[in-house]
Amino acid sequence: MFNNFSKGFGLRKLESDDIFTLYDKIQLKDDAVIKSVVKFDFPVKGELRNNEQCFYKVKQLAFDEDYPRREAFENVLLSMNNEAFNFVYILTGTEEGIELCFGVVQNKNDNQPVLGKKLSAANYGEIVANVFEGNFNGSTLEKMTGQELERLGESSVQQYKNAGVILGIPSINKKENGEEYDFQGIDRLVNSMLGLDWRLVIVCEPVSKEEIRRVRDSAYALYNSLSRDSKKTIQTGISEGSSFSYGNNKSTTEGNTWGYTKNQRTQEGSTNINDPWGSNLSSSYSEGTNSNTQEGENKGFSANRGSSTSITSEIANKHASELMRYIDESLIERLNTGYCKGLYKTSIFYMAKEPSHANRLESGIMSLFTGNQSSYSPLYAQRIDMGEPKNRNILSTFQNQYLERSFELNEQLLLLGRPEYSYLIGLNTYLTSGEISLIAGLPQKEVPGLSLKETIGFGLNEKVIEKDSAISLGVMVQKGRDLEKIPFLLSKDSLAKHTFIAGVTGSGKTTTCHRLLSEANVPFLVIEPAKTEYRTLIRKDQDVTVFTLGNEMVAPFRINPFELIRGEVISAHVDMIKATFTSAFPMEASMPQLLEEAIYKIYQKKGWNIDTNENEIYGDQAFDPEVNSFPILSDLLHVMKEVVESKHFSAQMQGDYIGSLVSRLSNLTVGSKGNMLNCEHSIDFRFIAHHNVILEMEELEPKGF
Repeated sequence: MFNNFSKGFGLRKLESDDIFTLYDKIQLKDDAVIKSVVKFDFPVKGELRNNEQCFYKVKQLAFDEDYPRREAFENVLLSMNNEAFNFVYILTGTEEGIELCFGVVQNKNDNQPVLGKKLSAANYGEIVANVFEGNFNGSTLEKMTGQELERLGESSVQQYKNAGVILGIPSINKKENGEEYDFQGIDRLVNSMLGLDWRLVIVCEPVSKEEIRRVRDSAYALYNSLSRDSKKTIQTGISEGSSFSYGNNKSTTEGNTWGYTKNQRTQEGSTNINDPWGSNLSSSYSEGTNSNTQEGENKGFSANRGSSTSITSEIANKHASELMRYIDESLIERLNTGYCKGLYKTSIFYMAKEPSHANRLESGIMSLFTGNQSSYSPLYAQRIDMGEPKNRNILSTFQNQYLERSFELNEQLLLLGRPEYSYLIGLNTYLTSGEISLIAGLPQKEVPGLSLKETIGFGLNEKVIEKDSAISLGVMVQKGRDLEKIPFLLSKDSLAKHTFIAGVTGSGKTTTCHRLLSEANVPFLVIEPAKTEYRTLIRKDQDVTVFTLGNEMVAPFRINPFELIRGEVISAHVDMIKATFTSAFPMEASMPQLLEEAIYKIYQKKGWNIDTNENEIYGDQAFDPEVNSFPILSDLLHVMKEVVESKHFSAQMQGDYIGSLVSRLSNLTVGSKGNMLNCEHSIDFRFIAHHNVILEMEELEPKGF
């Protein structure tokens, strides 16, 4: 077990001929067949144990049009930052559709403790799953069990006999203005392989920042080496000259000097005791004259003549300059992006049952994920010899594989983005999270085997409600994701307002209503037009009365639309009845006015005074249950003919009015509707208002009215 598998690229000083050799070998042959890979001591016995892997199956994928899915999947990938574990993406195609899985697998690197504790594959798998659900709210994941994990690895070996690996760097198609084309989705690859057995496996091993720095330093060194040979300047020069000089000197000198000198000396004294005496006198005189004259003349002439020729030539090495441009604009930029957002040693394995299907899958990946931008490391494929026993574990262990190197230069591997270590070459490529998400993507359109649903966001923050005065309806839902720790409460006081409950069939509208009615602890009236689902409330609360409208054999219901409540104004009640009839039946011309006049007449015939709202026949006993003081529908039919005839319409118009009005109203006086509506007294409304009542209208067909 070891970390930092790639120790950097040992680069040497390039000579001029080496640049041409490097340029020629920049592309590896894509027709090579991988005969054997280097075997490591992990996994033990060439098989992964269940505690060394953790996978989740995507059962349903939710998306939001306002958030790009590719960038969201980058966030999922970036959650895997431990070099001891690989992020694995598996897309499997079958005759019925596709199956999408992702997970975490332990690799050969040392598992360093995090905050003093070593995390397992299950721990990181849970982290990745939570990040996935956070970026794709509403998606449904299912953790794969032990047997499913075993089948996941075994099927790669037993079912698929034709396999290969994709190397190189995927790229995005861009328009001239820099915008990206949106047609490189994985669903296009799925659609081209529908009905076939195939699999795409992408293994991503995180790269340490130390290793990224070493690779980047190697790129700097290669750039500096190439810069010395990318451009050279040669200069040649020729110079000629001649010189001529002439001089003339003439000088005349004359001098004249005059001088006068006079010296005089006197000396006296005695030198002994005998008193000697001496005297000395000296005198000198001179005189002279000197004259000097000087003249000079100096003439000179000098001439120079010369010519010079200089030639400068520049020799450009296009091979070196092109490599430098690629390093500067692409390679270093990718490494800097990987240093900030993550860089991964990425293996892309493809496999299929039939050779032709494997070739179709290979071609589809190459064409779909190769953009229109030039690159020195485009996608290319190499087949894997599945007949070699050593190679069979390549597809089942989900590990990055390595080959023994032969002739490849270190500079060549650096430009291709291929990891290297000592005598080994990685069967993988350095890719950023953005490049990986281009291939390891999620369908943008629904495909067989994986359903897509668009999520919609609702408010998630409600005012604080006391639980004693609230009804619990479940938990908050954030774009399809259940927030288990955040309950959804509805205040009982809010039921006094209009409450709108909506949803598709089977989403739980009736169940929600049941919950509201059972926990509100107030009397309710339910009008159920089509089904009998509210009878289940009887099991929860025995104090429930059910009326079956239209079915006289179970619990018949009675209501007289002309019955008044004590204190009710007759004119207001007549207006309400008129509005009800006109909205239920189409009425033309004077029909609404004729109907209103007829309603007033039937009240008057029963003794009601329209002005005082009192009954002049029965008095205060008019509201007693035993007294028949209110008109019924049959009374309205009889009076309707009288009202129309009193208007003196023409015979034809009179017949039309009587026929139209009577035919509409007479339908309410026959059959089960007549038993329910053409009656003297209604069910006591005070009973309905103070008890739990359900009105079932299943027996009443809408076309019956």
